[in-house]
Amino acid sequence: MSTLQHPIHLLCPSCGAPVRYRIEDNVYHCTHCGNDTPPGEKVKRNDQWRLISRKRLQEEIHEAKTAVYDCPGCGASVMIAEKEAAGTCSFCGGSLVRRAFTEKDTVPESVIPFRIDEETAKEKLLAWVKRHGSRLEKAAVLKNIDALHGYYLPYQFVRGPIECEVQRDSGHRKYHCGGYVDEIAVSAVKNLNNEVLDAAEPFAWEECREFHLGYIAGCRVRMPDIPDEELIRRTEQEVKRGYLPVVEKTMHTKGLTLTAHTPWLEKLPVLLPMYVISLPDLTAAVNGQTGETAVSLHQYRDLNRYWFVEPLLTTLAVFLAAFLFSRSVGVGLMFAVTAGLIAFTAFGQVRNRHMQLAVSSSKPKADKSGQAVPVFREEVDGTMRNVRISFYPLGRIFKHIILILLFNIMPMLICFFIRLFSDRSIFDLQFQYISIWLVLSVPFTFIFWIAWLRRDLFDAPVLYVIEADGSEKRLKVRKTGFLKGFVDAIRSDDLGGALLIGALPVLMFVMSIVLMLE
Repeated sequence: MSTLQHPIHLLCPSCGAPVRYRIEDNVYHCTHCGNDTPPGEKVKRNDQWRLISRKRLQEEIHEAKTAVYDCPGCGASVMIAEKEAAGTCSFCGGSLVRRAFTEKDTVPESVIPFRIDEETAKEKLLAWVKRHGSRLEKAAVLKNIDALHGYYLPYQFVRGPIECEVQRDSGHRKYHCGGYVDEIAVSAVKNLNNEVLDAAEPFAWEECREFHLGYIAGCRVRMPDIPDEELIRRTEQEVKRGYLPVVEKTMHTKGLTLTAHTPWLEKLPVLLPMYVISLPDLTAAVNGQTGETAVSLHQYRDLNRYWFVEPLLTTLAVFLAAFLFSRSVGVGLMFAVTAGLIAFTAFGQVRNRHMQLAVSSSKPKADKSGQAVPVFREEVDGTMRNVRISFYPLGRIFKHIILILLFNIMPMLICFFIRLFSDRSIFDLQFQYISIWLVLSVPFTFIFWIAWLRRDLFDAPVLYVIEADGSEKRLKVRKTGFLKGFVDAIRSDDLGGALLIGALPVLMFVMSIVLMLE
């Protein structure tokens, strides 16, 4: 057995059995012999394999007299076997100019071979566009179908452990979690749309092989042409894009900001088979291994275009509650309009516009459920411990409901207490005058909910420390406190401050009590 295995395979260096990364322990664990391999050691062994492979490949390329052609128009560099014909650039239509292969030219050491030919790729593209594409997509693809050509495109295969800092858009607390990303491919070319190539994935990585020149017979190899710093930036973006849905699912919310630290990522240059059309008004890609198809007319859409759903549901809930309580459509509409103005204003101010290229794909939205579930960590007695977080325990929800209810009926409770020490019955109270207080308390309840209570759910979660034996222990966390949160909400919300400044709230509260007691 070779001491240096192909990096694409996760095998134990001791016995050759499959290994699995354990996020909670930060090691690759062998299920057969029990050996644990630190991420740093795994990266070091992969670098050794790549060094040997790169040296062999450079010798093979020079012996085969492989030619490299540059396009003066778009800057594309293509490697072609010397006996193959080279004419115009498939990316911009310019003439290719031959140059000598140099040591600076980098060719990935691994490859996934083509499985479908060009005619099959055209058939798949046409068939999918006719079934699912829009009228504009159909017209663009039919007009340019002959521009579809196959290339081995340079990618960077990314896999490994990551450390993340996560923060909700409207929150203040930062969460720390460990995760693991697998089978992420990052394009290393500059004039091909990365989002479209992304949408034509995934690849079957078990078919990845060590690269030899025989794979490019009759094909063209696009050389990597982006700077190292741009490749690093793309890799970070792909890692965040690939793992963010998993974190959102774990935290039961969207609108998260994720910062990933990747000191132990494995990065393997690899050639992937792709048929592409690259024009100013159209980019299309057909996966040369699986036949997955993606098309874009270079138009953008706002990912937060449905931000209004939550305030709309809130408004409808208020209308329903007010109608059931009063049996009056007019009262229900009055409270709903007030709540709607507050909710839509608040949610509209905090929402962020996230623009994304509109890409039509032959597969559903990428399923990231296969990515490892993140393990959250909190500092306990000076050390980072693995914890389980809970945002919606029944006790907390019940507490918030009781606090909101008490706030709105407080004048009535005070009147009940006063009547206990008087000779008059509590049934003589003029209950209708509670509406004087509700005119202010109900809108303020929504301000308070949006400005503080909702944020408190994510800024002060319930934490359970995970012990070595797998048991859990509740971690006591110092909370903001209801009164302090109440004051902070007033200070941080201009509308809330406007309603509460001055004597009006006190006056309405006292007036409601006095009139109910008469």
